[in-house]
Amino acid sequence: MCGSSWNVGDEISYQRTPKAICSDKSCFKEQGGTLFDQQTFGSSRNESIVTKLPDCQVSDDVKRLTEIGDQLFLTAHHWTKDRYPAEEVTSDRFGRIRSQNMSFLIQLYKIVYKD
Repeated sequence: MCGSSWNVGDEISYQRTPKAICSDKSCFKEQGGTLFDQQTFGSSRNESIVTKLPDCQVSDDVKRLTEIGDQLFLTAHHWTKDRYPAEEVTSDRFGRIRSQNMSFLIQLYKIVYKD
């Protein structure tokens, strides 16, 4: 590693073996990094994502599933807020905890309402 500094949000090149990390691609290659194996990290916070929605009809059964999903999500959200009051609801950590709580509620739902 060359020891050059970089900041959060800067685009850097990183390779685990052999270890190479730098914000300058030529320096990265001098350290033994290859562009083929390179992973580039940068901020994706303001990047757009394009989603192509399928053109199909949604059945009433699937609509009922989403209603249940909404109820479970809302419950997981408030449950997480209640148990982790110091966490900001917009933080990534809160989202991960809420996601785990949602998975837990889904598992409980499967146990209680198995058909």
